[in-house]
Amino acid sequence: MSIFNLIKKKEPINDGQAPQNPATAQSANLANLVLNSIDEGVMIVHSSGIVVLVNPAAMRLLGTSDPNMVENLQLASILNLENSEGTKIEDDVNPVLRAVMNGENFETRDLILVSIQEQRRPVAISVVCTTTGQNERIITLRDIARELEEEGEQADFISTASHEMRTPVASIEGYLGLALNPKTATIDERARKYLEEAHASSKHLGRLFKDLLDVTKLDDKKIRVQLTPVEMASTVRSIANGQVPMMSEKGIHYTFGANAARSDNTARVVNQEVYASVDIDFLREAVNNLVENAIKYTAPSGGIWVNVRGDDDRVLINVTDTGIGISPDDLKHVFQKFYRADNSQTRT
Repeated sequence: MSIFNLIKKKEPINDGQAPQNPATAQSANLANLVLNSIDEGVMIVHSSGIVVLVNPAAMRLLGTSDPNMVENLQLASILNLENSEGTKIEDDVNPVLRAVMNGENFETRDLILVSIQEQRRPVAISVVCTTTGQNERIITLRDIARELEEEGEQADFISTASHEMRTPVASIEGYLGLALNPKTATIDERARKYLEEAHASSKHLGRLFKDLLDVTKLDDKKIRVQLTPVEMASTVRSIANGQVPMMSEKGIHYTFGANAARSDNTARVVNQEVYASVDIDFLREAVNNLVENAIKYTAPSGGIWVNVRGDDDRVLINVTDTGIGISPDDLKHVFQKFYRADNSQTRT
């Protein structure tokens, strides 16, 4: 018997029904004890949208202590949500209601829950569909106001520290550049090698601080996007071609365009002009990051292929290489900030 059957509201025993098994009753009591003691709000909702059960934590978030105010009612009547800008989310576009009705899993941290008393709390919401044949969905609610506050404090610290550290790093890079300039300094070849390594490291450190600042600005929505219509194929080609010297230095074969697809790559394209409105600086940064990673993780004599294709709705920029790839365990973290896969063979 599933936990969802155990924790459903108890109904009177009809005449002729066998009494509840003591073991089942004990399991039901344990399940209810767990639900009633956890801090995370839990709601069990039928696929029709009827609320079957709500634990005390969820009732507190909804603004009531009376189960009759929430149970056996339509979810749409008690789950009032706003977006991060404070605009009410109507039922026909409510992603939680849509997930419940369509039997889809869903999660977000971008919504505001409005209680019966009109109190507003940022919440993390998830919808999980059961596989028990009962057509029930589990909705979890968690107040994340404190989490967001801590994340904001952390972002402020990173932003301030990165900004303050960029100046001395820029000075180090500048002085090392002067030391390497034959017009301003004379050094032997052995010392030059060491200084070149230090100069490259200081430039890399400067880029890391810039990335940290950009991430905090994105999180705070302080970056303004400047959209400009451009022809994507020629623009991406120009950006990627800037990495050709690095590829040549490693002996990597590079191809761009219609034939720039490996035999195992489904993103094969035809020659076409593709237009899109983009922020050219962000596009340049994204393409450079993809190509630089391809160079870093591709062995000498390997290959890198770049192509662009599009339709009426979107443009796909495809960068393929013969490098070591990303393991399945690391792939799920690919959009996690600052996550680095354990590719020890590429580290220096």
